[in-house]
Amino acid sequence: GNSIDVQLIAGGFAKAWTRDGQHRDVLVGLEESFVQALPKEISAGRQQRVSIARAIASNPDFIVLDEPTSALTPETTAEIIELLIDLSNKLGIAYLFISHDLTTVKFICHRVVVMYLGQIVEIGTKDQVFETPRHPYAKALLSAHLFPDVANRRVDREVRESLQGEIPSPITENLPKGCYLFGRCPSQVEKCRNMPQELTELEDGRLVRCWRVQEGELTD
Repeated sequence: GNSIDVQLIAGGFAKAWTRDGQHRDVLVGLEESFVQALPKEISAGRQQRVSIARAIASNPDFIVLDEPTSALTPETTAEIIELLIDLSNKLGIAYLFISHDLTTVKFICHRVVVMYLGQIVEIGTKDQVFETPRHPYAKALLSAHLFPDVANRRVDREVRESLQGEIPSPITENLPKGCYLFGRCPSQVEKCRNMPQELTELEDGRLVRCWRVQEGELTD
């Protein structure tokens, strides 16, 4: 309860009676007895629900969710994702959902941003990025991920693109002057080595940072 108070006070809900009422409203599926519980006394899934309660306590329009399902069991992950979707629908909250779990991203997100070494390489709708990725890194990333085929109770993996070599450190001066993927990209040309590329809008409205894609040399 005290951890939620911090958010309520920050949001201007300073009166005790208001906070008590808010506690009941934001416990997101937990018993009211958890208001007095300590973190060590509750499971990881319930701790995550308390974190969500803290986030929504001050009635925000926008929440940044950084790896909200990491270290959770698949069952708990599904429960948290369903909760987030339900809260978004009921309260009109928009999320910035940061995750390495592509299956979860595909399920919850409407638009997707793909980053490599801290640089955005592709932005598009969920269907654009997952069905027809254009940037070589986005293609390789999706090719390496195992997506469950629920209908057929199996896991599909079609390797369409692969990268070579080691990932350079983003905190050193060894990053390529041009495309950060140079040296690993199977589609690279010499132009990619030294010429930085801006995000460029394609004909379908998505944004991609790649000379080969911009010049029409790489298609779906």
